[in-house]
Amino acid sequence: MFGGKKKKKAFKRVKPEKISEGNLTADGERDDLAWPALLLFMFAMLVVLMEQVLAVLWLGGALAPARLVGFLFLACLGGFITVSYLFSFEREFFKKRIRVFNFGLLCLSFLVIGRVLLLPQVRAPAFLTAISVLAILLVVLYSQRLALVGVLGVAFLISTNPQPTGSAPVFDFQLFIMNAAGAMVGVFAAHRMDTRTRLIKVGLFVGLGHGVGLLSSYLVCSAPVSAGWRFLNWGVDGIMTDLGWCLASGVGAGFILSGALPFVERIFRLTTDIRLKELSDLNQPILRRFLLEAPGSYHHSLVVGTLAEAAAQRVGANPILVRVGAYFHDIGKLNKPDYFTENEAIKGSKHAALSPTMSTLIIIAHVKDGVEIAEDLNLPKEVVSIIRQHHGTSLIEYFYREALEEKRQNDSEEVKDQLFRYPGPKPSSREAAIVHLADAVEAASRTLVEPSPSRIEEVVSEIVRRRLNDGQLDESGLTLTDISRIEGTFTRVLMGIFHTRIKYQKEPAQK
Repeated sequence: MFGGKKKKKAFKRVKPEKISEGNLTADGERDDLAWPALLLFMFAMLVVLMEQVLAVLWLGGALAPARLVGFLFLACLGGFITVSYLFSFEREFFKKRIRVFNFGLLCLSFLVIGRVLLLPQVRAPAFLTAISVLAILLVVLYSQRLALVGVLGVAFLISTNPQPTGSAPVFDFQLFIMNAAGAMVGVFAAHRMDTRTRLIKVGLFVGLGHGVGLLSSYLVCSAPVSAGWRFLNWGVDGIMTDLGWCLASGVGAGFILSGALPFVERIFRLTTDIRLKELSDLNQPILRRFLLEAPGSYHHSLVVGTLAEAAAQRVGANPILVRVGAYFHDIGKLNKPDYFTENEAIKGSKHAALSPTMSTLIIIAHVKDGVEIAEDLNLPKEVVSIIRQHHGTSLIEYFYREALEEKRQNDSEEVKDQLFRYPGPKPSSREAAIVHLADAVEAASRTLVEPSPSRIEEVVSEIVRRRLNDGQLDESGLTLTDISRIEGTFTRVLMGIFHTRIKYQKEPAQK
């Protein structure tokens, strides 16, 4: 798209797979591929041993060595398949150990709850299940793929009985189908959970999924061959009661999570789309203050949010996170709003009396100030990262050129461009990189005198090319295809913003 040998060389470092193949990840944490597999295998073994201990202590069963070995191999096989799947499709998951730990802790907790509910001593309804909560929670906190792996594994282990007594089966097929059907409906219905009302709706769908799974398995397992359709007696074995408990499990999960989600976010230090949706409200006190004290920067942030959100949707990034990050990326300008061009008074620039070096320090400070304000507001760490990285280590060209001009006129010492660069770090996520590019493109578009479509396309292409060659996208994980789509989206949105208008004619003079 950009052409040229130099451009191709500059982009070689941007390949996302290169980030995780070394000893360090883009976040600076070790990315070993052996320890997660070992952790999941140990987790599987712990589950099997726990089941055996519960069976001996509570149900009065006896240890069966052959069965123990069989279940141990089965658990290890499941762990191996899970690890292989996650390495193939969710490699980013293993970059932070706390995420792996929290994921395993959640699954283990709901596994224990599910097994306890099945104990005769508890006397809980047979088809009252807690896996509905787990399914929605994993999607909201992680992703659909991770949730699918987690809920299917937990559903299988809940349905497995290492020490059956009497006529109880080793594997309860009916319980597994009921749990798996509702959980999978929850996983696919809970995508982009951006309102608490949607949690209730998803809970209803999960309950219906449980009911359909239970009814299907009931017909498969219980219908005698000679009965035909006469078997459909809804009073048999209290099936209507069981269906009611299935529905209650799903709807109850939605209500429970709608109230408990803020506490879950804080405990697991994760950010949900619901929290980001709340932060996108422009009536927040800090954003109202931003509007009143730095109106130019505020309007700039809104346009950046529009550009970045459209680009994020185009490349499959998180559009809500990008929009919130764009709204807050220049919040540090509140400390000295008059020192930024978009907020300057008509009487002139405050930089006129300052040296290029001093002006650069003031401009750079807005990133640090923004991070401090964001941390005081307890904004999510993902938003804080976007604020910290939205300029990367890019060059403040205006004051750098002024410094070069002063050197030429006064024959002073050599000017180092490092003094006129932001301290970074460079964008380390696709969302941060999109805001980085949108910020630069929006600022450049303001300088256009006659913003024709060809001129807009030229400016966008030039900005993206320069940031690419400067190495600002090296750690972002963006591919050439992503960058091409982002560039096209920016051009299309800016054309809409700078659309032409018919000039209004003046009213004729009164005779």
